[in-house]
Amino acid sequence: MDKEKFTTQCLEHFRRVSEQALQEQRLFLCRILKKNEQTELGKRYGFSQIRVLADYQKKVPVSEFSDYDQIIERQIQGEEGLLFPEAPVFYCISSGSTGIPKYIPLCREDVEKQHIYEDGAVCAIIRESMPELSWQEIFGTVFETGEFFCTYMENGIMNGVRSGAYFRYARESGLLDISGYSAPGEVLFPPVLEDMQYVKIRFALEQETLTGIHCVFPNRLAGILYFIEKHWDALLHDMECGTVSEEFMVKPEWKTYLQEKLLPNPERAKNLRKIQKTKLGNQMIRKIWPKLKYIRVIGGELFQPYMKKIKEYAGEIPIHCFAYASSESIFGIGPYVNQPDQYVLLADMCFFEFLPEKEADAVPMTFAEVETGKKYELLITTLSGLYRYRIGDVVEVTGFYGQAPIIRICYRKNQILNLADEKMDLSQFESAMEQFQEEGCFQAKGYCVDGCYEDGRPFYRLYLETEEELPQDAETRLDQCLMRKSHGYEGARKIRELSKARICMIPSGTFDAYEKWEKNRGRRMEQRKPLRILMTEEQKNFFRNLNERMERE
Repeated sequence: MDKEKFTTQCLEHFRRVSEQALQEQRLFLCRILKKNEQTELGKRYGFSQIRVLADYQKKVPVSEFSDYDQIIERQIQGEEGLLFPEAPVFYCISSGSTGIPKYIPLCREDVEKQHIYEDGAVCAIIRESMPELSWQEIFGTVFETGEFFCTYMENGIMNGVRSGAYFRYARESGLLDISGYSAPGEVLFPPVLEDMQYVKIRFALEQETLTGIHCVFPNRLAGILYFIEKHWDALLHDMECGTVSEEFMVKPEWKTYLQEKLLPNPERAKNLRKIQKTKLGNQMIRKIWPKLKYIRVIGGELFQPYMKKIKEYAGEIPIHCFAYASSESIFGIGPYVNQPDQYVLLADMCFFEFLPEKEADAVPMTFAEVETGKKYELLITTLSGLYRYRIGDVVEVTGFYGQAPIIRICYRKNQILNLADEKMDLSQFESAMEQFQEEGCFQAKGYCVDGCYEDGRPFYRLYLETEEELPQDAETRLDQCLMRKSHGYEGARKIRELSKARICMIPSGTFDAYEKWEKNRGRRMEQRKPLRILMTEEQKNFFRNLNERMERE
């Protein structure tokens, strides 16, 4: 396949669809209803009788995952024609509210369109931003930071995270060309869920002519860059000698693999040693890889601490915040490089409805009705059989790209923290805390949690008020409870994208003092809910500066 020609065609498709987005949305909904009218859900809701949007909104209720879990389980067991007519090609794994993973089935068209947008159109947007450079200069060798684990359902259908869906599908179909990546296929597609960070870094450091870095979530990229800075001398020693230092805790089979694949490279190590560790941090990426042209990552305001750190390492290297997506679908892509928090909604990927923020009884709106500057909760109808599905995202329309809204993500409802794509919600956290107190034989007078980023890796900090003594292994117990209650948290811990949770004991009376502080700021307390999540900077600063405040008072 002519990759450059393909990406140009994908960008043309994206722009054509965006220019006529109103028509595309109407066609999308009609086509999905027609295609799926003989499925179980199609018959239940009378898809064949729906003629206009008002009928669709009247006949088909707003839904969430709990409305699909049983029918998806039947599909996993082998039944067909439930959500869409054909058999799924992939199951996305996402966190469930009970700690049990959710499996979202994807049809073939869903995965193939992910390729058109996330790979094809995004590459063309990056290419267009640097017209003076050749294709090879931009995309010659890419450091792909994701690991697309080769895991399967019991019936043999692939499963994994959404970002890896097309990679896995294309690889198993013989369509994937990995010649442009710094790491070999067996490193990109490890057989089990494990931390491959060191292995991938070693291959990337060997490539003096690296041209791009691809990552999904910025916490991972920030962690990788911090790891390189922190372990600089040991990494160069391993490169020079063709060894794997014990401090990296690499499994024996991967040690052997690296020693076979990466021979001692004293010349590259010598050149890199010219970069003193003490001067490594600022603009580190260009110092290590002088030919690097771009970074591709999901970014923006929701990931502010990580993006700040990445920009310190990147300097002037262009950063493309490339996509807005979840397990359920790809919703939008970034139309411009170096402009975070701007995603054009994809009119032929989902049918979108918009519920005005804080207007519970409002009629859902369409592309034609939303207004710039207004915030809305999204409902989606997908290619893979989710109808009027509540994903929990509140977005703001910031403009239009043709007829398609450009949005930024404001916040996610009912979600506690999303430091490493773990998507732990409030019910999971509170369930873990109940178990933690029971196992530790203590009773909390109050507790809340903050997401922190220190030493290169994010972690949860629990602020805990209790008059009882905690067990010596309290932090380990808390971490285990969180892993049991949240599949997403467990996965992030296993591949070390999250550090172990930490506990900060706070003085007796702290939560009473917090309520007094809130009341003094003019907040009405009649219908207050217990503080569980530190969301605002004011809340975070109250607890972070607690000791200093208590001394003053």
